[in-house]
Amino acid sequence: MPTNATIRSMKLRQRSFYAILLFVSACGTNPYNPDIVESESSSAPIERDTQDTPEPPASNTAQATNTLLASADAASTTGDHSRAINYLERAVRMDPRNPNIWIKLSRAYLQNDELLNATRHARKAIALAAGDDLTTRTAWLTLADIKEAEGNLNEAKSLRRRWSARG
Repeated sequence: MPTNATIRSMKLRQRSFYAILLFVSACGTNPYNPDIVESESSSAPIERDTQDTPEPPASNTAQATNTLLASADAASTTGDHSRAINYLERAVRMDPRNPNIWIKLSRAYLQNDELLNATRHARKAIALAAGDDLTTRTAWLTLADIKEAEGNLNEAKSLRRRWSARG
């Protein structure tokens, strides 16, 4: 026959088991259902019509990148190329595999007369654009503009001749 200590130990284990079971089962449920909204005037939940619900927005990173690109365009339009570069540098950190951002960054450096950085970013865009003919062409033509700004007119002309014909 079990002793009182053994019975208490078994009850404690049983309670612990049920507590853990309750905790684990609660972890698998979603306490918030966005399709049910509490009514302010009554305690009865109201079912929300999901047919008119707009599509969820793009990811936060994509939204932030688009905002930075728009800010960079605005800064560049007003001639504040340093500020445009700052926005584009942040956008590149958020989406480093997007060759179009690298092209914009290269152009911003070109407009700011930082030709070494412009060249470096144009070459990065060329490497990332492999397989996308239009983006590759744009990146090479950006490099041609940089070569022209450097005074290397023959190389700029050669690049334009080669890549303009592909458009």
